[in-house]
Amino acid sequence: MIHKNIWSPDTCECQIEFEFDDELPPESREHKASKVIKKCPAHSTTDIIDHHDHYDTVLKENKRKNILLGKMVEAHPELAKIGPDGSKNLKDDIDYIHSFTGTGKNRVLEVEFAGQNFTFLKKHKDKIKEISDTEFGPNKVVVR
Repeated sequence: MIHKNIWSPDTCECQIEFEFDDELPPESREHKASKVIKKCPAHSTTDIIDHHDHYDTVLKENKRKNILLGKMVEAHPELAKIGPDGSKNLKDDIDYIHSFTGTGKNRVLEVEFAGQNFTFLKKHKDKIKEISDTEFGPNKVVVR
């Protein structure tokens, strides 16, 4: 059965309706945009041609933010807390501060880590640059 959901990412104010076949196993499901409910100003550009392109653009931004966080936690144990299942997550007293600049498909992720008992060092900034250039290409992420 085709199921519809509305997604509101934490990277912008867009709202996108997507659909998937809930009779398929979760690992086989393909999410497809069915319509854009709300476009934020950053994604109201002519380089985003339709609702599928809109969804793909916003999803890539959201994944960029999340992949970078995951790889930073993996690379720097001082950022990580280990869950009961062995998973690594960002420590509760460290903030991953992120925002995007630019418009359309050219948005740039700006990031930093901060915390009362944490110092954002050159080694962290260098690793962010290394991860971003390798995973996303140059000029997709800027360190604050």
